[in-house]
Amino acid sequence: MDIIVLIFIGIIIISIIYANTDKGKKAIEEIEKQEKKQEEKQKQLKVNMDKKILCPHCQEKGHVTTQKIKKKKGISGAKATGAVLTAGLSTLATGLAKKEDVTEAKCTNCGQVWHY
Repeated sequence: MDIIVLIFIGIIIISIIYANTDKGKKAIEEIEKQEKKQEEKQKQLKVNMDKKILCPHCQEKGHVTTQKIKKKKGISGAKATGAVLTAGLSTLATGLAKKEDVTEAKCTNCGQVWHY
């Protein structure tokens, strides 16, 4: 067990030393540049996809914007069980509603909002 901890600490120290060298700094900068390019590609792809979405209310294309949100949806069974077992104390910290990731779409032409 002690040898594993020592190896782990050694790896952390070597990582810190490498990150402070010029070669390490260049590698980190290159990774950051790649991440930024990937984010730009994702944004451009999202914009192109938003142009193709048809508003179900006004039937117009190109006026719909989307964003990811967390929406409360129903009661979580696990949280309800925890509330019963802890005499309701767990609901103070977590609540009973479960949250799901959904996409919210809004038409800038007619103002209609929907989730999918």
